[in-house]
Amino acid sequence: SGICSSDDSCVGMTFNNGTCTLYM
Repeated sequence: SGICSSDDSCVGMTFNNGTCTLYM
């Protein structure tokens, strides 16, 4: 996980509450 500004920043992940998290 990590800080990101939008879902576009989360390659293979999803933007959630200001961070990138893995799709479940």
